[in-house]
Amino acid sequence: MTSVRFDPAVEARLKRVAELTGKTVSRVVQEAVEEHCNAVLQEETLDAALAGFIGCLRSSKPTDASQIEAAFGEILEEKKRTGHL
Repeated sequence: MTSVRFDPAVEARLKRVAELTGKTVSRVVQEAVEEHCNAVLQEETLDAALAGFIGCLRSSKPTDASQIEAAFGEILEEKKRTGHL
């Protein structure tokens, strides 16, 4: 368990945020800390995780959305299977 002290102005703002969101002060702090940790540790976002897949489909024939979805799924499965995702 961690204890944190805030200056009175920040604590008042924190309480106001909790009131406005209907969350407890503890929950607001937990969410803020988690969001900050993710940003600092640069947890991979979905667009970053998929960057290697986007635009990688090649076809010699016209495709429709259902074919692209199937091909994309196959590529994702292969990347997962080989440990590249």
